[in-house]
Amino acid sequence: MKTGFITIFSLLTGFLCFGQVEYNAEEFQAGLMKTKTGAMIVYTGTNHSFTLEMFSENLKPSEQANFLTVDNTIFQSVIIPFQQKLDFDNMSAEIQKSNLLDYMNYELDYFKNELKQKIVGERHEFIEFNDKIYLFWYYDMPKSNKQIGKQIYLTTICFDQILNLNTPLERDKNDFNFNRDLLMKVGKTLKLNKKPINLSELYKELNK
Repeated sequence: MKTGFITIFSLLTGFLCFGQVEYNAEEFQAGLMKTKTGAMIVYTGTNHSFTLEMFSENLKPSEQANFLTVDNTIFQSVIIPFQQKLDFDNMSAEIQKSNLLDYMNYELDYFKNELKQKIVGERHEFIEFNDKIYLFWYYDMPKSNKQIGKQIYLTTICFDQILNLNTPLERDKNDFNFNRDLLMKVGKTLKLNKKPINLSELYKELNK
């Protein structure tokens, strides 16, 4: 069975950022490609790239940028560039955790103060896959939101980018463990490359 190219993600790198602008991060292009077992999300820049894999027969891209549906569950993957220069190749665990918490708190402040969302029940914990640190965090949506009960995230650092994965938990499904496990399964597939990926060549490789 041949695989195919699904779509090019539209990067919303200017929408959510934190800190003062002091550093021009590497620019990445994002692609979503179908594979024999599901799909691959590809981020490729001028010097680096990274990929995520999703294993599902029930996967559909969305008309909304950076969103898709996996096993009838909404899934979002976005990258946000750092705006200050750090030693990204040699970041200690302490510095990684500090930056991940800074990003989470920035997002929470944005939701509370700019979007006027009432956020309760925020929880977070650090986890590690394949020697890489991730921040798993979530919070409850107000009861006035009749569709979404929780927002659930898995966040890590890829070179000079924050990679943020998200699945909103719909009230009529109410299966926190399923959403959490989906994020974990995708997060565990993360591969970092110190060279760019040619999206056209990858497409040909997947279609052999």
